[in-house]
Amino acid sequence: MRFTITISPTYNQMNLQEDINRTKEVMGINEGSMNPFLLRRIPEFVSVLFEVAELIYVRGDREYSAHDFLNFVDRVIFGSVRDVIGTYDLTHDELKKLEIILWRIINRDKNLFQTLQQIYIAKLDSI
Repeated sequence: MRFTITISPTYNQMNLQEDINRTKEVMGINEGSMNPFLLRRIPEFVSVLFEVAELIYVRGDREYSAHDFLNFVDRVIFGSVRDVIGTYDLTHDELKKLEIILWRIINRDKNLFQTLQQIYIAKLDSI
């Protein structure tokens, strides 16, 4: 005689998932409503970040400032989304969510953040 055991999520696990979904909703990130084809392409967007960062003009006569660097990162994200967007039909809502997701990836990935920072500093020192 065989017995099958089904494992259903516990009450705490369901609450945790609800909390995660609620946090995403508050942050404006509802990845479930994004085009799944687009979500699978996020690594493609991330790979374009460096190419776009190398192409963006930065005035070399300025001192490094955190504010200017964050503006640079914002331009890099915007540029990478625009660079890859030509092949995808994205809604305005999807674009906003994609930009938020890219910001989160950059902030969580220290190597990515530092590489973008090094590119920015190299551009300041290039003159």
